[in-house]
Amino acid sequence: MKKNRYPIKAEEEYAEQLQDIAKPYELAVTKVSVDVITKDDYDKEVEKLEEAFKSVKVVKNTDEVVVQTMNNVNVFATNDLSDNIAEIALNNLSKNELEALGLSTKTGRPLSKAVELAPKQPIIKQSRMSSPTFKRLFKDNTKLIKDIPKKMQNEVRQILYEKYKGNLTKEQAERMIRNKTKELGENRAKVIARDQVGKMNSIIRQEISTEAGIDSYIWRTQGDDRVRDSHEDFEGQTFTYKEGSPEGHPGEPIMCRCYDEPLEQQVIELCKQSLEEEEE
Repeated sequence: MKKNRYPIKAEEEYAEQLQDIAKPYELAVTKVSVDVITKDDYDKEVEKLEEAFKSVKVVKNTDEVVVQTMNNVNVFATNDLSDNIAEIALNNLSKNELEALGLSTKTGRPLSKAVELAPKQPIIKQSRMSSPTFKRLFKDNTKLIKDIPKKMQNEVRQILYEKYKGNLTKEQAERMIRNKTKELGENRAKVIARDQVGKMNSIIRQEISTEAGIDSYIWRTQGDDRVRDSHEDFEGQTFTYKEGSPEGHPGEPIMCRCYDEPLEQQVIELCKQSLEEEEE
């Protein structure tokens, strides 16, 4: 089976969208002065900070960004699983069996007659989007995005307070604000994108596989030096969608790029079952 079954393009696009959302707030912070010596100075700069954040024009619709990203991941997961299942079918079914299932004898992909094991839906089903799992995923993502300016504002306010109290020099305060705004803006966007796209990929793959009748999978990593030790141990092991591994399913742990590979024997059995139903 091929490696890199991870929607890296969807992650990069999501990170870029989130950075676009965060950038105006990073610029708003530059309007604040760290020359706070008295309580009045501090109050004045805090008020200026709050006004600067309130005046930021929203450049992206948060809900639309999240839904678009979920759809991008869905397209990737759907196509990837179709390729995965087609590969299994091509390597294990005869030419006659492939033709009976409406699959190409060259690629294993569906022809005019598609089988349930080869999902084609490019957009997340409405019923899936309204499920508790997807509602939670959508809610978690919108909250993470809306928390970016809140956390940035709180951190800058705290740095101004420490400067007012004499715990920081002007240079220290300026450096800390620069570092914090980058950490909570550009860098935070990348972290959210990596973590949440992995979770989206995991959930969508689970739902597509279980809908097709597959209840077990093989844990696969990306096979590079960024894979955590415990996930290297999971590589090649079989888990069920019902129970998962001690750390959950691939993609669920924080910043996880692992993925689930359909259990070959189950795919073959389901193909055979479809053939038997065709003959009845």
